[in-house]
Amino acid sequence: MNKKLKNIVKQAVQTFYAKDIELIQVKGMEQACVFRIGLYLNEIMKNYPELNDLHLDCEYNKSNRGTKMLAGVKIRPDLIIHKRNLNNDNANQHNTLVVEFKGWWNDNLSDIEKLKNFTSPQYGYHYPLAIFIKLDKNNNKTIYRYFQNGNEISEEDIL
Repeated sequence: MNKKLKNIVKQAVQTFYAKDIELIQVKGMEQACVFRIGLYLNEIMKNYPELNDLHLDCEYNKSNRGTKMLAGVKIRPDLIIHKRNLNNDNANQHNTLVVEFKGWWNDNLSDIEKLKNFTSPQYGYHYPLAIFIKLDKNNNKTIYRYFQNGNEISEEDIL
């Protein structure tokens, strides 16, 4: 499942570059880029029956414990794939993917630690996969970084 998710995220990013490259070239707001990628990702997800009962949300800040927090700080991941509105102790077991984006003009890497924590058993969110994507101006050097179990891993090591 994780390799499939990685591939469909990459497909959505490629569609974004094919249809909306001007947003990234003019340093458009990160949220505008993420919104467009999310639209494409949502359409791609419809082709996978095993994803039909999951939700794709942008800037979603809720969890079964209230507001999403890491180390006492409120957080809003750029994109997540999960099941919404589960009010039980196992709700976070349905967290499937978390993705953070940065534009080519932004060198802030604070999202890296956030993604490690989202996948770490220590924080209880249980995301099996997290992806950091640094969007390139022309898609020549788009960077993908992957995280599982609180650690950065290579693309080949995705379980």
